[in-house]
Amino acid sequence: RVSGSRPALAAPPPVTELYLVARLGTECFAFPARQVEEVVDAPRVSWVPGAPDGLLGQMRYRDRTVRAYAAGWLFGVQPAPEVGTGSGTAVILRAGELRVAVVVDDAEDLQLVPWETVRAVPVGTDPEGILRGVCFAAGRGPDLVSLVRVDALVARATAGEALVSGSAR
Repeated sequence: RVSGSRPALAAPPPVTELYLVARLGTECFAFPARQVEEVVDAPRVSWVPGAPDGLLGQMRYRDRTVRAYAAGWLFGVQPAPEVGTGSGTAVILRAGELRVAVVVDDAEDLQLVPWETVRAVPVGTDPEGILRGVCFAAGRGPDLVSLVRVDALVARATAGEALVSGSAR
């Protein structure tokens, strides 16, 4: 047996992930770029009769019809006053085979986020578990950016809906 201390294990390399940063009112939310299919400026959203809360309607995206949700409803944040009047930006998100559009005020930038800069979501601010964490993104000053768990966001958006085969896939 050799006496002495064990060598310290090397720390794992920092993990950095690319996010699309979007603005909603005075808040910024970041979606993992690997789950963003496309960003559509001024989307043409068609009204759906009897739409549940949060569902703005549906829009054509490539060869499919995709449900478009109000980001303000999903996150509990007020959008800029002009959103919902044909302005805004649809972020097309992918969760497995499901595609949904989340309508935000604007998609602003792609941002590399080192995992060591991410902090826990403040207690009581995310009861639905939609956020992965928060961070201060480069070039945004003292403003926090909330990192979104897309699977949880899509689950919240589609909770209680009977999905029609093929309509939102």
